[in-house]
Amino acid sequence: MFELIDLLLVSSGPYSVGESVSVPLVAYASPAVRMNAADIIIKWDNTVLRFDGIDNSTNTLPALMSFLPAPKGWYGDLSGINEVIPPADGDALYYWLSPLCGCATMVDGFDTMTVFKFTVLQPFASTSVEFIPALTYTSYPEETIVWGSNVGGWPVTGLTTSATITGSPFDLDGDLFVGPVDLSLVLTHWNQFGTQYLAGVLGDWGPCR
Repeated sequence: MFELIDLLLVSSGPYSVGESVSVPLVAYASPAVRMNAADIIIKWDNTVLRFDGIDNSTNTLPALMSFLPAPKGWYGDLSGINEVIPPADGDALYYWLSPLCGCATMVDGFDTMTVFKFTVLQPFASTSVEFIPALTYTSYPEETIVWGSNVGGWPVTGLTTSATITGSPFDLDGDLFVGPVDLSLVLTHWNQFGTQYLAGVLGDWGPCR
């Protein structure tokens, strides 16, 4: 029986309209486990969050490649999940490959693989960025899987934990402050917002953080 590598998407918030949201993808193992490659599928509500791509600048897990495979080209996405880069339809495929230097990449504790970047499109109370276990669009099905251990090509996928992103649903103008402007918007567009938003604005009055 091989030790497994868990995958976590890190929760955060609150966020307002127009803000950038960072969702780190973290691998965890204890004791340490060798990691060779990973295919990761995620999903999100694309009416609330716009996916802007990935950021590898804070990665702590050494990699040969950490990327979103393009729809075509070398090492491309044959599954059809990534319709464009960055994907815009609410799901995305990400690849991670270990260095080919003969040295093992070990997951020992918590290690950041990449950071998924989003932008908030509209006010919301709570949304999620989740792992998808498997997805099929074409004749090349994909799954969320981690390959590792000292046996080449052995699956070592452990638990997966999705991220909950909290918002500031009553900060309607996205200035990180619930105040007079938001109250004015509720009153001006009463048929759209109504008493629930009036109570929310008055109850959350002040800075969002």
